[in-house]
Amino acid sequence: MQLFDAQRDAAVVCTTPAAIKSMFLRHLELLQLNHILSTTMEGYKTQMKKATDSVSQTRIKKRMDDVNKDVTGNRVMAGFIGEVLGMLRNNSCALID
Repeated sequence: MQLFDAQRDAAVVCTTPAAIKSMFLRHLELLQLNHILSTTMEGYKTQMKKATDSVSQTRIKKRMDDVNKDVTGNRVMAGFIGEVLGMLRNNSCALID
């Protein structure tokens, strides 16, 4: 939020290349986790179709709900980091000493 406030106010933001790299790598990590979790969710959907008793279906549904929460949280964070990286890419300049 502070970066968006700084953009709105046309403020100066000082950072290091390592901090930007860290943010970029975290963004990639979240995107990869979401891909893995989406694959996991597809596996649970397949298991749900094969489950015959209500206990198994309830257990699988609980797992699916947990994965869905993780995916949603990761998607929000990845979106936020993506916006910040886009802002840095499009609206920044570097002063190198």
